[in-house]
Amino acid sequence: MKKSLLLLVILTAFFTSCQKFDPVVDENLDQGIAVDNPITGNLITNMSDLVISNNFDWSLIRTLDVQITLPEGDANRILYIYSQDGNRLYFKGHPEDGTNVLRTKVTVPTYESVVFLKYGVGENYPEVGAYLSGTNLNFDISSSFKSAFKKKGNDDDECTGCDAKMKALTLKYNGSGTVDVIVYNKKGKDAKSGDEELFNGSVSSGSTFNFNDVGTKKNKFESEITIFVGESKHVAIHVSCSKPLYVGQVFGLFEIIAGTDKNGGALRECDTSGGDPPDFDCLTLWAVDDQPGKLRYAVLSDDPVSIYIEGDITGVSGTKDIESLAIDDDGDMYFINIYGDSKLYKIPYSEIDKDENTAVNASYIGNTGVSGTTNKISSLTFIDGTLYGLGIKSEKVYSISTTDASLTQVGTLNYSGTFKSGGLTKGADGTVYLLFTKNTASELWKFNSFPAGGITKVMDITGSAKVESVAAHPNGYIYAADEDKWYKLDPIAQTTEVLMNYNSDTEGLEFIWDNELDCVDDPDPEDDCDDDYNSQTFGGFLFEYDGMVENIDGTSTWTYTVTGVAPGGPTYKDLSHWVLGLCEGEHNVDSANPGSWEVNTDPTLNVYGIKWDQGINKEGGTMTFSFTLDDQYDVEPVPVAFKAGQNLHYCTIFGPSCEGDPDPDPDPEVFGTIAFEDLWPGKGDYDINDLVIEYDFAVTKDNNEYVESIEVTFEVRAFGAVLENAFGFTFPNVDPSDIVNVTGYDIVNTGVFNLAGNGTENGQSAATFILYDNTYRLMQHPGSGIGVNTDHPAPYVTPATLTMNIEFVDNAVTYSQLDIGNFNPFIVINQNRGMEVHLPDYPHSDLADPSYFGTYDDDTNPPDKYYLTQDNLPWAILIPERFDYPVEKQIILGAYHHFAEWAQSDGVQYPDWYLDEPGYRNASVIY
Repeated sequence: MKKSLLLLVILTAFFTSCQKFDPVVDENLDQGIAVDNPITGNLITNMSDLVISNNFDWSLIRTLDVQITLPEGDANRILYIYSQDGNRLYFKGHPEDGTNVLRTKVTVPTYESVVFLKYGVGENYPEVGAYLSGTNLNFDISSSFKSAFKKKGNDDDECTGCDAKMKALTLKYNGSGTVDVIVYNKKGKDAKSGDEELFNGSVSSGSTFNFNDVGTKKNKFESEITIFVGESKHVAIHVSCSKPLYVGQVFGLFEIIAGTDKNGGALRECDTSGGDPPDFDCLTLWAVDDQPGKLRYAVLSDDPVSIYIEGDITGVSGTKDIESLAIDDDGDMYFINIYGDSKLYKIPYSEIDKDENTAVNASYIGNTGVSGTTNKISSLTFIDGTLYGLGIKSEKVYSISTTDASLTQVGTLNYSGTFKSGGLTKGADGTVYLLFTKNTASELWKFNSFPAGGITKVMDITGSAKVESVAAHPNGYIYAADEDKWYKLDPIAQTTEVLMNYNSDTEGLEFIWDNELDCVDDPDPEDDCDDDYNSQTFGGFLFEYDGMVENIDGTSTWTYTVTGVAPGGPTYKDLSHWVLGLCEGEHNVDSANPGSWEVNTDPTLNVYGIKWDQGINKEGGTMTFSFTLDDQYDVEPVPVAFKAGQNLHYCTIFGPSCEGDPDPDPDPEVFGTIAFEDLWPGKGDYDINDLVIEYDFAVTKDNNEYVESIEVTFEVRAFGAVLENAFGFTFPNVDPSDIVNVTGYDIVNTGVFNLAGNGTENGQSAATFILYDNTYRLMQHPGSGIGVNTDHPAPYVTPATLTMNIEFVDNAVTYSQLDIGNFNPFIVINQNRGMEVHLPDYPHSDLADPSYFGTYDDDTNPPDKYYLTQDNLPWAILIPERFDYPVEKQIILGAYHHFAEWAQSDGVQYPDWYLDEPGYRNASVIY
């Protein structure tokens, strides 16, 4: 009863107050406009004539759940999301989790159907349009900008013979005997018996079979098809043409013979022989295990050693019992599967992609014909281009054809007793080493003269168990592994070093020899630079471009690692200082690490750039360097030089181009206007001007997307009311404890508004901010008219501007968690803290009095309905632009010609009704 009496007092005060300002009101203004109601057939002359669906969302903004896939290995540039006309920036930032997938929330006007994405600075990073559907924005930039993200200097195209998704394929079976084959129209990891079949039949060795997408449910192949041999999943083939696909390509036991894409084009051949060595760090040791059959690689130069999975090995028919690993000069890998017989397989270098989620497809070469526990081949290595193998206990040495796996015995071990061999490798000095595998304390031996001479013990592998794999490196050391440890052996000093503890049934180890040659002392003192500008090994040092980060503040940070890779000897000296080339007059260095740096033309090297006087040992010394430029630049090859002893060394590596970002980086624009009716829970007059307040949020965040601070500017433009209302807002996803400090609010009435020490309102579970407590204190009434700046006859009052600064706790709230577009604004009516008015379907704060809900014209029914009348009319509206509001007592229908069509069409028609477009508005009744 008391609340009803209070509300009656408020309403009475309003209507009586209207008279004392002696307003001049044109009675025709509140009639709206004559709009035909398609639902009732009547003319719409006031708000009560509108027929609003229960499902209608009054919001003129929508929040997008954004997921953008950025280029792998190039995910440190800034992503921008612009409006379709390019005039408004909705987002600017990086992925939150350090991956190449950016996930965030972006709020756009409901009329936006397309946004533009811009990724990175420079001509290699164009804009692309993305169509919006619903509330999701999913886009793969790494695919859409495939050619754009190829760095300068890398001119090799992927080997692919198709232009579009395949429609038909012809395969050849290269296995032995006759097998039952089923091809499923399904991705490899999901395919199972019972899925849609593309082919089902018996296939004999050397025969071909074909299939197409005719009759499939979607009349097309999925992105992958999967081949079963018998009941076992054998191999998957990616057929969308987003990965290499060509005639002659081998997948397990099957070879592509022909194909047709959806455009009718024929699948083409591709020359995959040879190729450049893989681009991996120095001391990258490849490893293959027995079960479950994975290819791994370890970067031994890391401290501690880093081990990565290249992928599961597929294409092996039957049970896997993998033995040994050998790599040829082209980077192609070979292993033996000794289950039953010793069968030779090949992993083409084209299968290597540094992605553990993609399988490593092995192709079957042939059966060596060797079987049995004594004769099985346990060791492989390439020596002078020939593949050699060693029987596990037979003591026989074979040369093995890489074409058909046929054997030729070329020697024996000439050992008295049983010699169990688990590894074979050729050292840097030409010595051929082999393992004597024992359950404890395995031994390293060598050939006195390979392959027919005797063998001699070199050393015990101290502390070892059953060592079954060994690999020599050009640096002179030998590397080996048992089931629990990896070792570094010095055959000259006869010492054993445990590199790491690693529990894996490692059956084969090998280096890509040509790659590793570049990492050790080059007998040719002439610097040897190549076209891979990501890293360069010259003068006994490895220089690595670790990447560039486009910082949120418009600067860019560049990072490099320098490592000494020269062994002992007089050829190379320790590095004394080095210079990275910069552009004089363009590049300005804000900061750098380590601290001993300067920018000039080095008088010794005669190169202008950033110089570090930082000594680095040639044998294993390493240091990381970084610097920040005051602008953002594209990446291109630049000079790098260093001095070591009296020697000067020069090369080229990726660095900043000389042309900066032509467009200054703008900040995202989160602005708009909120207009209120304040007679809640009674209906208002729907001139939507009891408070008209603009907002503009400027969010400062770090490169990891954590919010550091917010500066929000509010401009109180008008209020057509006599009630002394307050204004505030809530961040629904932010805890009050996440706020350090708030400044810029204007509050005198601390009896109604009680603030905590950090400036948030006490008693709230979500961070809530009161901007001011009384509009009448901010803008003095001019003496005539209702309110301020709503009646044309009344004098104009300069709007009140308040700037609030909100400081956040470090690393407490990410930008996506903040969800700035869905902040929750409200007014507090006439100093009564319990009476809040919010946007339609925005919930009340903890301090609102819910007993007002359902009284008078309010039909709030939490949690499904908030601040709407029974006929679904609101008390507030948010417009994502500067809003030209109606004059006093002019309902919005009469000011905006398409408002009714928008509301009654559930927002489908005229979602931009508030813009200043031809025929959209009646300017004579807009203030």
